[in-house]
Amino acid sequence: MQLPEHYTAVDLTRDYATEHAAELTLLANTIPLVTYTEADILADCKPGRWLHAKWEHGLAVERESTPIAFIAAHECTGFTPLGYPVNTIYISELAVHEDHRRRGIATALLQGFFAKNDCLGLQVLRGKTRYSVQTNAEGWNDPVISMYKSFGFSERTLKQYPNRCDVVLEKW
Repeated sequence: MQLPEHYTAVDLTRDYATEHAAELTLLANTIPLVTYTEADILADCKPGRWLHAKWEHGLAVERESTPIAFIAAHECTGFTPLGYPVNTIYISELAVHEDHRRRGIATALLQGFFAKNDCLGLQVLRGKTRYSVQTNAEGWNDPVISMYKSFGFSERTLKQYPNRCDVVLEKW
């Protein structure tokens, strides 16, 4: 992973997330149209589903021992009505502090994430290593969608919510 000078990558473990829950929550809340609490960041399940192997797949980036970016992921059981037909490593959050954007940190974070997880693979669920992510489908989010597509993601489906429409992207 090629991070700018003075930035360090660390595994997003349960211990790390617990120690830095407040900072990670602030970062997650920079993602538009969603709201997170510290309990959300530390949760191992959501209503009706487990976040399998949540603490094995993620990464964080620090500057001076403070998290300034992170990517959280878990293994998602394939369920076609939700837009995920096979077991995947689902990227649930990717956030970079606004003061550290446009420095290649998100790109480096994704490079490190794929390098780690292509080797690690699924830890709890069965199947080939596949990835999925869901992000806002509005035009203002095109740079994020383009970034994922540059890593080989393609559009699978759209998911409508009361306050937004998201696109589900997959990488096989």
